[in-house]
Amino acid sequence: MMKEQSGMYSIPDMIVLTTAQDMQRTMKLYYKFPEMLNVDRIFVIGNNDVAELVEQLSNPVFQFLNEEELISFETIQHILKDIFDVAEIGRGFVGWYYQQFLKMAYSLKCSKQWYLAWDGDTIPVRHIELFDNDGTPYMDWKREYIPSYFRTISSIFPEMKKSVEMSFISEHMLFSTKIMNEMITEIENKKDVEGTYFYEKILRCIDKKDLNGQGFSEFETYGTYLIYRYIDKYRMRRWFSYRNCGQYFRVDDISEEEMKWFGKDFHAITFEKGHLPVENAAFIRDPKYREKLSARQVVEIIQENADGWKESWD
Repeated sequence: MMKEQSGMYSIPDMIVLTTAQDMQRTMKLYYKFPEMLNVDRIFVIGNNDVAELVEQLSNPVFQFLNEEELISFETIQHILKDIFDVAEIGRGFVGWYYQQFLKMAYSLKCSKQWYLAWDGDTIPVRHIELFDNDGTPYMDWKREYIPSYFRTISSIFPEMKKSVEMSFISEHMLFSTKIMNEMITEIENKKDVEGTYFYEKILRCIDKKDLNGQGFSEFETYGTYLIYRYIDKYRMRRWFSYRNCGQYFRVDDISEEEMKWFGKDFHAITFEKGHLPVENAAFIRDPKYREKLSARQVVEIIQENADGWKESWD
């Protein structure tokens, strides 16, 4: 259990942003959230279809929060239509930005000092402390660099740029409610950018060539803000996760023993949408291989001949 330090630190809320389709795919493993994370309440944020799925979890720690109570989807859709000067715009495109703004907007109604935002397709496979023994919160980092994110950050905060090798995109983030509120206020106080609310000002700070791709990251923005404003408030921790787990395991049949095997090397595993087990996935499920090789060794062997994104744990 996390130790509270003279009332300064409280057990945080946890939020999971999801759609009904995505939740149906991964909710079988949601029991891992309260088992592995020391959180007070878990708010699953989505639409009314998500509310019905939350009821099926039959665990009072899970609560539903309607996304429209934070920001209207149509509001973000309208802003993007105006920026691109089009009559229609895809829901998936809007949703990619919308879910990031919801994570930020939760701070405006959060009653706790801290809240943990967690990707719904990522499952913790070992117990994860959110605070060090002295009560200092952890800021988990990986290795990834997407230049367009930092072009937007510099547009929002001209004095800020990528200044550390680490990346704060790690499928989750422990936010300080106070610091997030401060960052939102600073964005909304920008008089040189059109709009009233932080989400419109952010969208209008993104270069159009980036807006249609990877234009903004709430995690990289908050992490960079910390580096410049509150570098001493967090303790940095290397985060180990495996993003391509869905290419070798299915959510509906991965076993406790297999998750414990992953948990010896990794904090969490991710089942990305669209990932299905590949033809040679069977070997990783053979107990004789898991007895001789660690999860990290197997993953590194797999990545040797893989194309595309490769995880790095050096």
